[in-house]
Amino acid sequence: MPVRATAKKPTTSNRNGLITDEEEEDEEVPGTQFEAHESDSSSNFYNVIRILKESNSKYQVEWDGIDPKTGKPWKPSWIPKEDCTNVLIREWKTEKQKRKQEKKMKKKRKDGRGEL
Repeated sequence: MPVRATAKKPTTSNRNGLITDEEEEDEEVPGTQFEAHESDSSSNFYNVIRILKESNSKYQVEWDGIDPKTGKPWKPSWIPKEDCTNVLIREWKTEKQKRKQEKKMKKKRKDGRGEL
């Protein structure tokens, strides 16, 4: 089962609230602006399985759980980067680096065999 992290609730969502792990929130990740505020309650946070894509100011996230209306997983949505926790962003950056390395190795093998 993948490690789950949290993100702030999108303003148009009606998902069930889940409690965050405060220990994970304190870890620093360069480049993130997430800050928990006193006004943030557990009902403002939802489990995210992972970040799928990135734009300049947002991440597309895969939500944990099932939409009770459809019986299917929640559809991915774009949320502001500052609404993602440090843990979630660190996992995303690790995944991006891994993909980059795999792509580099694949190109190296392809070039080494003389293929175009």
